[in-house]
Amino acid sequence: MPTLDAFLTDVRACTRCAPHLPHGVQPVFQFHPSAPILIAGQAPGARVHASGVPFDDASGARLRAWLGVDRDTFYDPTRIAILPMGFCYPGTGKSGDLPLRPECAPRLARSLHAAFRAPVAGHRAGQLRHGLPPRYWQDAAHPGGRSLARALAASVPPASP
Repeated sequence: MPTLDAFLTDVRACTRCAPHLPHGVQPVFQFHPSAPILIAGQAPGARVHASGVPFDDASGARLRAWLGVDRDTFYDPTRIAILPMGFCYPGTGKSGDLPLRPECAPRLARSLHAAFRAPVAGHRAGQLRHGLPPRYWQDAAHPGGRSLARALAASVPPASP
């Protein structure tokens, strides 16, 4: 299993999907190994691809409001890691954005979890779980049984009113 540094270097330099990405390769994520929270999200959309900032769209505003964190806290990689199931914008199809490329999610699940253990939140969090041994998922939030709510309360101050 690769080290965390090797995994991050691989993701930043990845071109595996380049022939299938009409808008080019641009992995979008934020990560620091000390982050107590990991948000596993969907592949970036067009706006996020253009800005290079995860959740830099209306869904990000809704997510920050739901979490009760301000923008600065949300984009502090030492507090919140953000990893999509597909690192690059897959393009648009007949009914919206195309699904993530199959090359991404399995690599993420196999490589990342060996080095990073934090509560996982997000619509796509279940995809991160796919293929991992049950010992990693003692409860729905964290391998050690720590819930997302407790992790948020312990590590992220509430947003200012």
